[in-house]
Amino acid sequence: PMNFRAIGSVLGAALLVAYLALPANADSGISIGPDVSSTGLGVSLGYELVGGNVVVRAESGNFTANPNFNANGNAYQGHLNLSNVLVNVEFHPLAKPFYAAVGGFINNNTVTASSTSAGVIVGGTNYGAGTVNAKVSWQNLAPYIGIGFAPVHGGFGFDLGAAFQGNAKAVVTTNIAGVAPADILNAQTQIQNALNGFTVYPVVGIRYTFGL
Repeated sequence: PMNFRAIGSVLGAALLVAYLALPANADSGISIGPDVSSTGLGVSLGYELVGGNVVVRAESGNFTANPNFNANGNAYQGHLNLSNVLVNVEFHPLAKPFYAAVGGFINNNTVTASSTSAGVIVGGTNYGAGTVNAKVSWQNLAPYIGIGFAPVHGGFGFDLGAAFQGNAKAVVTTNIAGVAPADILNAQTQIQNALNGFTVYPVVGIRYTFGL
């Protein structure tokens, strides 16, 4: 999978070199700063085009959590990993702070879970002692639309939008011999059906960028 933290470090280093190479008092059109949103914690990087009427922006999102939950008769230890990049084009009428945006959501978010017990249930059948694992992911590239408010040259900004990530894909595995393929398929279907309402990823975030 993509290492978005490494990508962010490379982008940051490249921006620093470009900034140091600028003549005194030059306006690079670049803005950069931290962002916090429903996609995670990350960095917002913008570049102005067309006299400030258009801004191309990339925002990274990273976050992890380890929730425990019960599902389909099993007690799971879960792991949520948010790892994504939102790339969009902001259209600022008359170079004003309000904007509409369209773009793409590079989605490497995953949810994994594992359950070990003396009575593991797979697809509704109790197979006795063992471990069952599940992994959920979504399509890697999703279209995005949104609106927001942010000064073109840097400052406080607010994002509100939606990434259309489609249906979840679940993969279920187990270390138990003799599990019926139909039960594996049934378990995967149960997970996917439970997440059918999460085909749209809501993006709500704030940021503060510094103009370079």
